[in-house]
Amino acid sequence: GYDLYGDRNHQYGRADTVRALQTIAAAWQRAHPSGPTIGMGNISLFGGAPTPYHAAHRQGLEIDIRPMRRDGRNLPVTSQDPAYSRELTQELVSTIRANPILPIRVILFNDPMVRGVQQYPGHDNHLHVGFLASAASAPPTARPTGQDVAFVRNAIARGERSANRLTDAVFYAHHPERRGRPITSAESERIAEWKSIRSGLIVPELSQALGPPQPSATGTVNGRR
Repeated sequence: GYDLYGDRNHQYGRADTVRALQTIAAAWQRAHPSGPTIGMGNISLFGGAPTPYHAAHRQGLEIDIRPMRRDGRNLPVTSQDPAYSRELTQELVSTIRANPILPIRVILFNDPMVRGVQQYPGHDNHLHVGFLASAASAPPTARPTGQDVAFVRNAIARGERSANRLTDAVFYAHHPERRGRPITSAESERIAEWKSIRSGLIVPELSQALGPPQPSATGTVNGRR
């Protein structure tokens, strides 16, 4: 089973994300009919609007989940807290990764003894679970936010003229968990997202500021010519 915590306005997800979470919760309920339950928090705002205090959580594919406690209570806990249960948290991570609905892109959590997670600053008190969209889902489009537009315009005003560098800057701001890791040819969704940022935000802003771009043979995608 599961319980929700946090602001309900931040708990909108894609249909396949919701199905995956329901499947995870059902598997946990079968294994732990008397509890504890899974504490599920932020997913996304309705429509995928920027979420305060989160660089991600914009596409309905990410959720914050509480680590497990020894006392079975659905309350906040950190990986350093005496009430924290590493054993149950490891089981939770394994259950999440075993769900048959959506593959897992990343789980961020700062207990180095838990398998299947990556450490990342600010993730002592929750697991950040990122799913990969199903093949049936439409590729993500990058709707520019006010913050993105302001960043790009400021960068152009400071003299930046490279569409690819600007695109990289916005893309990696949306995906801090990548830590600058280049997009690979197998990551079709991320390639589509990168191109969407470039065509939907960067090129129009450069054109508005500088005029239509001239043909160039030096374009790159994350450093690849």
